[in-house]
Amino acid sequence: MVNQTVLEGMPVSFEAEARGFPAPMMSWQRDGRMLSTDNQYHIQTAGGRSSLHIAHAGPEDNAWFQCTAANVAGVATNRARLIVQGQSLSFVL
Repeated sequence: MVNQTVLEGMPVSFEAEARGFPAPMMSWQRDGRMLSTDNQYHIQTAGGRSSLHIAHAGPEDNAWFQCTAANVAGVATNRARLIVQGQSLSFVL
């Protein structure tokens, strides 16, 4: 995963991959709190790959996002920072 900077309202995706036997269970966290699929976040996981999609990034999404993969052999994590910049105002006279 790589750090990302986007404008407010833009879509964002993070992707992670983990290999292991048995196949690892994968989960996502935002600033250390577990995420699940809801209206704000969409998580897809299949075959050791997982992705987190944010349809419209907002100021509340300025955070560290982490993907954790775990199986009986251990735990691996990867994280990236999301910076959401506000849209600048312009005036037309």
